[in-house]
Amino acid sequence: MKAAPVVPDGGRAAAWRVFAGVRIPRPIGVRLLAMARSVAGTDALTRWVDPADLHVTVWFIGPIEERDLPRLGDDLAAAAAACRPGMVHIAGAGSFGRGRGRATWVGLDGPGARRLTSLAGALRPGLFTAHVTLARGAPPGLATALATALAPPASGSRRLAWRATRLELLRSRQGLRPAYETIAAFRLGGASAPRSYGGPGPLLASG
Repeated sequence: MKAAPVVPDGGRAAAWRVFAGVRIPRPIGVRLLAMARSVAGTDALTRWVDPADLHVTVWFIGPIEERDLPRLGDDLAAAAAACRPGMVHIAGAGSFGRGRGRATWVGLDGPGARRLTSLAGALRPGLFTAHVTLARGAPPGLATALATALAPPASGSRRLAWRATRLELLRSRQGLRPAYETIAAFRLGGASAPRSYGGPGPLLASG
C-alpha cells in the first residue's frame, strides 16, 4: 500500500524539509569521490558533495511539521520492514540539468538496488532510478569520463560495493556541510517502529 504524503496543516510549528534515503557508507563514498575527482581534472566551478551526504533518495517528501513525523515514521517503518537488505554496486554514470545546476551522478545495480526500486514504488508513485549525486556544476564530460572508468573490464567499480541495510529519514539543513541530518532510521527487513523523534540523536528501529 502506498503511503499518503504528509501535508502540513497550517500550524505555527516550523516545517522540516525531509526525505527518505539510503546513505552510502563513508569509506565507499570517499573512494567513489576520489575516483570521480581523478577523472574530472581541474574545474573550479564543480561543487562536490560532502562524503557524509552521499545517498540514494528513495522518496523526496518536502516540508512537514515536526508533529507529523511519527505518522510518517510509521509509513517508512512498514515499507522498510517489507524490503530485505541486499548488495549494491556502482554501475554507470550520467548527468541532468544545465550549467551550475547540472548534477552528475553514478547509477546503482545489484539485488539491493532492485529492492530499493521496489521500496520506492511502495512509498510513492512515479519513475525511480537508483542513483547517487556526486557533484553539481561539473562540465558534461565528467559523466562520460566516469562511465568509461566504471565500465567493464575496468577495475574501478569492483571495490565500490556495499550492503544496503537501512532506510533513513533525513532532514535538509541549508547552508551547512554536511547538509543532511538523520532524524530516524529503519532496518530493512526489520519489524519494529520508532517511538519518538527530534531527540538528541537518530533513533534506529530494529527488528
